[in-house]
Amino acid sequence: MIRIKVTCFLGILFSLSPELGGADVTSSSRGSVDVYEVAIAPKTPTTDTEGADTAAVLPRDLMPLKTGHVWRYKITKSPAKHPCKNVSTSTEVVEESKQNGHLVFKVRSFCPLGHFYEGPYDYFYFQGNHVNNWHGLWKNWIRWLDAPVKAGHQWHYGVKPNPASVWEKVDSITVPAGTFYDCWKKKLVTTRIHYQIYCPGVGEVKRFLPTGFEAELESFKLAP
Repeated sequence: MIRIKVTCFLGILFSLSPELGGADVTSSSRGSVDVYEVAIAPKTPTTDTEGADTAAVLPRDLMPLKTGHVWRYKITKSPAKHPCKNVSTSTEVVEESKQNGHLVFKVRSFCPLGHFYEGPYDYFYFQGNHVNNWHGLWKNWIRWLDAPVKAGHQWHYGVKPNPASVWEKVDSITVPAGTFYDCWKKKLVTTRIHYQIYCPGVGEVKRFLPTGFEAELESFKLAP
């Protein structure tokens, strides 16, 4: 069971992924702020597709993709000349299209100039339960999120030379959007600090790059 605590201002509660199972919601009020605690039954993993895994949390659950999904981020740390310093920016799934037999999601990236390779858009597709990403610099598809999602599991993007990524468990994390539980950190195995934190049914909630750039999830709305 996945638990999410979401802080809600002005009576607005952002929707949860329809791909998840049933959810039990309890709420309480703290002045003008409503706090919702949601218990979500994770989607039952499949075992008949390429790359499928029987783990409770799957890579594709950590990155819910559907046209209309929107995430807004708060840039909390950045280099002095960073163009998105101290502002909120959004990531949005703007399009789905078939390419070479895969359903590819076109994602307008938050603060695109703050990332090394992605340009104005990222492109992702699911390969079984894995998540692949188009690498703009290497001009190739890379394994962005890999199974099994368990502490210590390492993988390479598929283009060498490059450092490995490793999963680390994050029991809970609090960001402006709320407190999220049972999350996972995708960390590069390198001497420099470089990671993203993903939470099931929510997506990326935090990013830290070696340049000192840091962003945290401020709000999100998943399309029905």
